[in-house]
Amino acid sequence: MEIQHFKWLRTHSAPYNLSSSGMILLEPSSIEEMGRPGDVIDIIRNAYGAEDNGVMLVHGTQEGNFLALAAMRGKIDSVAIQVPEYEPIRVLPGFLGIKTVEISDAFQVPPHGLLFLSNPNNPTGSFIGEKALFELEEALERRGSYAVLDSIFLDFVNKSPRLWFRNMIFTLSTSKFYTMNGVKVGWVIGDPAILREMSGISDLISPGPLDLEAKYAAILVSNREWVRNRNLSIIRGNREELMGSIKELKSVELSYVPDMPIAFAKPSCGLSGMELANKLLSRGVMVVPGEYFGLRQGIRIGLGSINREIARIGLSIIRDVIKECDGP
Repeated sequence: MEIQHFKWLRTHSAPYNLSSSGMILLEPSSIEEMGRPGDVIDIIRNAYGAEDNGVMLVHGTQEGNFLALAAMRGKIDSVAIQVPEYEPIRVLPGFLGIKTVEISDAFQVPPHGLLFLSNPNNPTGSFIGEKALFELEEALERRGSYAVLDSIFLDFVNKSPRLWFRNMIFTLSTSKFYTMNGVKVGWVIGDPAILREMSGISDLISPGPLDLEAKYAAILVSNREWVRNRNLSIIRGNREELMGSIKELKSVELSYVPDMPIAFAKPSCGLSGMELANKLLSRGVMVVPGEYFGLRQGIRIGLGSINREIARIGLSIIRDVIKECDGP
């Protein structure tokens, strides 16, 4: 099995690379200057409102997702997903031999099922807010169902998340909001009983210390507000460039949630996402085609891993290519 999204990122490059969903990298040396690390589990639990014994370290969000589904597949009949959705989320249930059903609303999760989605969504940025999560918690309990929410973008849209919900697992990591150069660690928050099962599977497939990575995670989460301000100083300038370019295009449907590092643009000129992405590659701009999120049209545009000048030039090229597609 090969994840086509990752293959696209590995096999293509461009001077104006707007394909990343993360941030400009933080260097480990600069993180060390922020202070000494404390107990990472306590820091994460306090930062995200988790219950006692409700935090587990993993090597990344995708490992957390894998362990969660593997631990719960004996408790569920199916996994419910929505489209558009990040390709690894759409592929993982089938890889584990679990029946997948597509739903149009998170509250349509079937009885004895598992809702599996990115929240905020990758690529649109839409998200289930805290009030709706309480309602979802009640719906899951009534149906004997569960949810695994890939929450890797959560810190972009929620300054003080509280992740203490029954029947839910939340996976996060340093890959997006806390993007580090060369070091990655993830954490899972949720029901301690499910985390114990996940830990047993982890011991089987990926045992090993996470001491170095945990040190950096402890420092970063302790300095979350500094990281947020730094991220927003990058994203907001690039967002202005995005809005300035897109406002000239009446044919584009833009999905963008404030302060997110990604946007999804869907022109109505008839080009598929892949056709548009390849045209842009020929002009020196790299984005991610909508096909890798289950859509025929549209492109995901990254706003966090580039400086404003790169964003300005790249987005102006995107504007010009779509104008050409629209015609006179």
